[in-house]
This record gives sequence, C-alpha cells and structure tokens, in this order.
Amino acid sequence: MNANSNPLSTESAGGTTPTSNIAAVEPQGVLIDDCTLPGERKQDLAFPAHPSAMQLSHNRWLVLCATRGVRQHDDDRSIVYQLRADAVTGPVLKEAFFQQTTDDWEPFDDGAKYVCLLRHPMGFGVPKGAIINGRLAPHDNHFVALWTRSAGGRLDPATGTYQYESSVHDSTLEGVWCQFRLNEDASDIEIIQAPTKLRQKGFETGPAFCRHEQAKYMITSLVPPVPFDDACKEWAMTMNLSGAMAAIKFRYNHEADLYEWVETGPTVTGNDEFSLSEPALAKADDAWIIGVRVRQIALQRGPDWAGSRHRDCGHTGWIRTADPFGDMSFPSIVSDPNRQAPMTLFRCADGVLRMFSGDFTNSPYQQRRDPLYCWDEIGRDFSVTNRQVLFDSIAASVFPEDPALPRSTCFATVPPHAGGDTQCIFHRVMCFRYLPGIAGEPITDELLARHGVYHTAIRYKEALPATWQF
Repeated sequence: MNANSNPLSTESAGGTTPTSNIAAVEPQGVLIDDCTLPGERKQDLAFPAHPSAMQLSHNRWLVLCATRGVRQHDDDRSIVYQLRADAVTGPVLKEAFFQQTTDDWEPFDDGAKYVCLLRHPMGFGVPKGAIINGRLAPHDNHFVALWTRSAGGRLDPATGTYQYESSVHDSTLEGVWCQFRLNEDASDIEIIQAPTKLRQKGFETGPAFCRHEQAKYMITSLVPPVPFDDACKEWAMTMNLSGAMAAIKFRYNHEADLYEWVETGPTVTGNDEFSLSEPALAKADDAWIIGVRVRQIALQRGPDWAGSRHRDCGHTGWIRTADPFGDMSFPSIVSDPNRQAPMTLFRCADGVLRMFSGDFTNSPYQQRRDPLYCWDEIGRDFSVTNRQVLFDSIAASVFPEDPALPRSTCFATVPPHAGGDTQCIFHRVMCFRYLPGIAGEPITDELLARHGVYHTAIRYKEALPATWQF
C-alpha cells in the first residue's frame, strides 16, 4: 500500500504555476445519473449525491452515495451502494441499500413520526487479496461503511415537504456503521454487522457513546478514515461531537472478527467568535493535518434579539499535530481561500495533500460552490498553492449561466488510486433554486435531469503506483 473533454488550466493567484504534478484536469461527465431503487429515482424526485468509493479486491469496487430529495434544503435520503467490476467507474454488477430512509421513523418511541435523514456515506478496509509489507493481509476482505443519521421534521402530506425541527434534529444526530465483506463469487457483499449506532468500545449501552460523556450527538466526517498504522489494522478519522471536534480510532479485533472504535482523542471546541465543523483528517509527510470549516458567530442584539447564529465567513481552520490522539491546539484561522462551502482533504496518488472546495472570491460567477477547485499543497503556514479548476458546471454545459441559479459542485472525494497516470475524483452536482425555504418553486424535469454524481480525471505527468498491491 502507498500513502494515500478539454483540459482546464492550472492556475494560482499569480497565474499559471509550473510546479504542479498535474498535467491536465478532464471532466468525464456523469458517473451516477439515477438510482434504480424504488423510491430513490428521479421519477420519485430523488437523485444521487454525496459519493464515496472503496476498493474491495483487485477487480471489484464499491461506490457509495446518499440519495437526495427536494422536500427541504438538506433532504438527504437513503444510503446506496453499487458494486462495480474492473474499475471504480466500471460496469455496475449490483445496486442495493445499506439503509433506506423512511417518513415515519420514531426515534423517541413516543408515537411521533419523523423523516429519517441519512447522509455522507464512506468506508474503509483492506481489499481481498491485498499484500501489505510483503504478506497477504490477515484482515483482508473486511470493510466498514459509515454514515450520519438524524430526524429531519414531520412530513406534511399536503405539500410533500417538511420543516426542520432543530431540537429534534440535533438530539437524534448519530453515526451509523455497518461491517461487510465481498462474497465468494464477488457478485455482491455479505453483511457481517447490520447497521447500528456507532459507539466506542466500553460504551455499548447508555446515554454516553464515547469517553466524552458531555457529547450528546455525533456527525461523521466528509472524508473517509485513513490508515493509522503500516499494517492498516488501525484507521483514524475526525468527528463532530456536539459542536466540538475529535479524532477517533478504529482497530481490527481478530477474535471478534470486527473493527472496534477503540480510542477518542481530545476535543477541540470553538470560541466566542468562531464555531468549528466538518473536520477532515489527512496524513502529511511529517504530521497529521486537520482542516476545519469555520463559521463566524454573529450575535444579534436589540429588542428583537434572537440569540446567536452561525454564518459562513470563508475562513478555514488548520491544525498540524504529531498525534491527533495527543494534545491539539485551537486551529489556525486563515481567510484564503474564501471558502464558503464544504471542504474535503485527501492525500492523492502523487503524495500531495490537496484541498477541494469552492472559492467565492475567484468564482467567475460569484458562486460559493461553482466552480469546484482544488489546491495543490498545504504549506507549513497553512497557505495553499496551485489553485485549479476541478469542475465548472457552466464550462461543462451542465447548467445555464444564470446568476439567479445557485449551483453546487462540491463534496469531492478521491477513490483509491488504481495505478497509472490518471486518478478519478467524484463530486456532486446540483442546484438550490427549487428547494423549499429558498424559492419554493417545483423543480423541472429538465433541471432535475442534470443532477447527479459526476467524475473528473486528474492526469499526472507520470505513472504512479496503485494504492493497494495484490
């Protein structure tokens, strides 16, 4: 294992930068245009979003996505997987649910029914037949999928929409995990552990789900766990724990034949000025890097004071640490880029740590989430360099150039590299104009047809080894 259309130009604040390892960025179009499962198709006013991917063997890949609807702003519905042959973009052999949404979830067992929201799936594990340190990995073909679950609101049968009930939503936020393997003839997956609430070992029951007993809810990261040891028996990721952030560690237990959540790092909380969310963990050459979405807390004073609210200020928080399970300081806050959008962070096939997000200041359309950019390197001072357009929905002729149409090209994810000079990037493409609470207009079939999971190819200047060896 190693550390983790028309080409668009490489650019930075000062113009073309020749130091990037990337030779070209080439949009490839739609990867998942529609879900085939009843209730989650475009004819059901749902579409594929929030992609992620895992390699299950030398010729089997699992692509995950959360379907999304138009009943509310963040109408995240079901967790779906596709088993694909030969490549991460290869033919689909099987499509099925990890977990399907419901409109009559009773999280409090009191008869009150809510829309169940399922979002941001991802996974980790060692592929079947993978060689690590010259030997067949003894814990190969054992995988974990994770996602976030919460209650949205009560569905209004007259309108088909729902309104968020923030107290209900926050009190039901939890991580969910499922463990599985590739079956014998590689035609599907076999569930080892059914979807259940994510809990740290030693906190299997009771109100506390981890050692930070003050944490009342949990939100999984936007990026998958990464190996924490050379044998890939331990994996780490960052979580949002009731507004604080912390690293968590998974370890494979041979006797139980299961991964377990075995350790939780110290929490880092916001302050009177900034709140912290969506932490992303990645390994640099000499340290662990955590990137955090920062929102400014604006206090509304006056006779109609309504408390505090959080607004995107375009800032990013960065932490560099030798051990995310040791002491961690408050993030360094930087304002470049002006990133009023979700961020993901991945170590790519060339060993470069890249950040993926929007850049409102440099968007030619004055859009927060279009185009989708990537930046080549995170400096020791947390400066970013070599800004590149990863996907531009206007240049790709997905949406019309309409300033009144808020577009979203975000949630980039980098699947394991299959070797060679090309690496695939997945991302979501959608718009917001027709969502309740923003405009309230019904979405058109023509516009809905353009929504889905897209993929973009990064062409490196040389061939690079695959993430996994077989």
